Amino acid sequence: MICGFDYGTSNCAVGVINSKHEVRLLTLDQGKAFMPSALYALERELICEAVANTISLPELQQQFIDLRVNPLAQARRVRREHDIAGDEEILFVGSEAFEQYFSFPEEGYFVKSPKSFLGASGLRPEFIHFFEDIVTAMMQTVKCRAEADLGQELTHTVIGKPVNFQGMNAEKSNQQALDILRVAAQRSGFQQIEFLFEPIAAGLNFEQSLTTNKTVLVVDVGGGTTDLPWCVWVLIIVTRIFATTILSVIVVSVLVVMI
Repeated sequence: MICGFDYGTSNCAVGVINSKHEVRLLTLDQGKAFMPSALYALERELICEAVANTISLPELQQQFIDLRVNPLAQARRVRREHDIAGDEEILFVGSEAFEQYFSFPEEGYFVKSPKSFLGASGLRPEFIHFFEDIVTAMMQTVKCRAEADLGQELTHTVIGKPVNFQGMNAEKSNQQALDILRVAAQRSGFQQIEFLFEPIAAGLNFEQSLTTNKTVLVVDVGGGTTDLPWCVWVLIIVTRIFATTILSVIVVSVLVVMI
């Protein structure tokens, strides 16, 4: 099934179209549709291990293990040094991450709003890999919780993206961030991944209510980026995939198409 995925700076959300062609936001965090974008691990080295153990496709899992030989060895060392049992829960996402951090503020590894760092300039490959693992761990959890609520596997997704990610070089920063998100989505089990500008998603949702042509300014004050695009809406008959409608509803920001 296809879904819209808002991997937001502040919160994450997933939506699908039900049999009545209505958007349904899936439960992701303690009965709520919006999950805080945060992760807590008992030790930072264990994030890579958690990702490896959760990749469902054997081929992708082996490929990941081959790419992370050294980090996985470090994870085994950390387990021995800190006497962490194999069946002990090592990773917490969303509200649970905050709960663990507040309970043990001087222990473990806590990260909030990792999306803000995905386009950072000058990252060495090992840091890019680390952010891949953080995003993958979060996406794996989100996908698992969404599927548990839906009772159906999510195989295709459309992920929202800002006009520009934070970084010194917009083109390079955008490509780096999208590469991280795509890799994370693949390792989380999505078979087909598309990206849609958050301005377009929100604009298409607004367009559905129009009865006349409009010139529109929409302001997106997001958790990590701010965009002020404008567009002229000319009413035409078009056909869109359901995922576009889904994402246009779940995007927290309010934006429109840029010209």
